[in-house]
Amino acid sequence: MRHISLASILAAALLAPCAAQPRFDFDRTPGLLSKQVLPVRYRLTLDVDPARATFTGQASIEVDVRAPVA
Repeated sequence: MRHISLASILAAALLAPCAAQPRFDFDRTPGLLSKQVLPVRYRLTLDVDPARATFTGQASIEVDVRAPVA
């Protein structure tokens, strides 16, 4: 088994060429939601029991409406 040191992993990560992602632009990002309705806060409430294969929950989304929409 080959062992790799943490220092070599960090050095490889720091020396690898990287580029920043472009700045997020909500108006140019594709999606189904009208660009006049901007999500500003998400709240998730989950009821998780590891003994069950399923879970229940509720999601609520606060939006900022930029202009009147149908």
